[in-house]
Amino acid sequence: MADTLQSVKLVDLIPPNLRSDPQVQAAAEALEAELRAATEAIIEALHLPRLNELPESVVDLLAAQWHVDFYEPALPIAKKRALVRRSIVWHRRKGTPGVVQEMVSAVLSSGVVSEWFEYGGDPYKFKVETDEIITDETVYDRLLSLVRAVKNVRSWLESVTIRRTWTGTNYAGGAFGFSKKFTITPPVFALSGVRQVSAFGGVVYSGKFITVQ
Repeated sequence: MADTLQSVKLVDLIPPNLRSDPQVQAAAEALEAELRAATEAIIEALHLPRLNELPESVVDLLAAQWHVDFYEPALPIAKKRALVRRSIVWHRRKGTPGVVQEMVSAVLSSGVVSEWFEYGGDPYKFKVETDEIITDETVYDRLLSLVRAVKNVRSWLESVTIRRTWTGTNYAGGAFGFSKKFTITPPVFALSGVRQVSAFGGVVYSGKFITVQ
């Protein structure tokens, strides 16, 4: 938009039948400097279209002016600009699933919000899934704070799931074996089948007692 305002000249806006008039051309040239100065002032006042060009100090001031939720000075400048750019819309749409998704996307580049009926959960609950690796605890805390600030009162964040995917080769193996079981038990027999030889013996004993006086 800024490039368009700077590139257009007053003489270009005059109808072709008047553009050839020397007096009209002179008047347009005389007004061109004043219009150029007004254009520069307008461009300077258009903060949102020029947000990517503004220094970080000005972005911080805009965040304070527009009451950007959970805006932190330590955030990267790209995240700051994203929060400021969306703040007005967020304030208008607080409590809707769409603004919760936008808030999650402002913190996590791959964050996705799923409502309870989309994954078979309990009513009025939702969860956040992402492929992004969260190694900083402050990022997780900031995500929770932002989501709680824009969600509606009856909805509850059930979980934050970090998905992991990887590729590899699966190997499968097997083995075959057999065994034989032997059971050894004592022999079993009946008394009627027992045969033996009976033997009897005896002894004869004799003795004499002699008494010496």
